[in-house]
Amino acid sequence: MNFIDFLNQGVPISTSFTLTFRPWTGQVVGLTETSNKVNTIFPNPISSNAVLNIQSNFTFISASLMSVSGKIIQIYDINENKINIPSIDSGFYFLVLNDSNFNQYFQKLIIK
Repeated sequence: MNFIDFLNQGVPISTSFTLTFRPWTGQVVGLTETSNKVNTIFPNPISSNAVLNIQSNFTFISASLMSVSGKIIQIYDINENKINIPSIDSGFYFLVLNDSNFNQYFQKLIIK
């Protein structure tokens, strides 16, 4: 008994197949993109030990500062659309803003 026969348990392997092409219906399966863009965060770039202001139509309750590798560096409560940024190493980060409906909004943030 060879290896192929062992795998098939005596059932012959079919090497023929049929491809069926169907016209595209215009429907796409996947995620729907929505515009979850925050109007403005400033200053950006920001220095450590400074206040980051958020100007938006949304009301945020918390934020997370995340490294480019996905590690959460700090979690903040947001008061009056302001975040106190403590002493953090300079670099490129993502600011993840959370609203009361559990929606998340991502912003690029540079700390100098």
